[in-house]
Amino acid sequence: MFKSRITARGILTALALGGIILMAGCGGLSQSPLAPNRAAPSTAMTPAKASPRLALAGIFTRKDQGWFYPNQDGSLAVNFPPYGDNNTVRVEQATFSVMKGAISQEAYITMKVTTAALLRDVVFDFSPDGLSFIPMKEATLTVVLNGPVNAQHLKAYHISSTGQVNTVPLTVTPLGQNRWNVAIQVPGFSIYSLGDEIIPEGELP
Repeated sequence: MFKSRITARGILTALALGGIILMAGCGGLSQSPLAPNRAAPSTAMTPAKASPRLALAGIFTRKDQGWFYPNQDGSLAVNFPPYGDNNTVRVEQATFSVMKGAISQEAYITMKVTTAALLRDVVFDFSPDGLSFIPMKEATLTVVLNGPVNAQHLKAYHISSTGQVNTVPLTVTPLGQNRWNVAIQVPGFSIYSLGDEIIPEGELP
């Protein structure tokens, strides 16, 4: 684990250098935990129109959003279609799950997931920034990855709303045929990234 202060501009620069081009897109809403008469706008997956390398492999963003409540479980989920080749690391599915009692008041949560050709291209952007979960209550991001992943060296980073970077616990389970299930503990928002490519300024681990 390591900690470092970095600015929002520094975060965006690091992501850009890693080949991340975030574009608003859209995916289907999960049925829970939206409240009655509170419909979230639909969103769509859109390929990037920049960077020939990424355009060839495909770079996509999908989003899901909805209301979460203290007295019930809730979840968000997005799915991505197949693309790329045997050297492409992509997200097949990402599911964010919150246990009953994990939040103290209702919250409208948005999960935006970007996937492209490399592990460092995978980014999970959650809002509202700064939302944290009650200790000992579960909030989990479960990701199905497809591609050449070195499970022994896989890391998950949490970049908080204040710019602090920490590694967070994860569990990697092989699914066979170059597929992996990655379960990441989510202590709070805003950005999560996989791999060891994003190195913040300051002390190294």
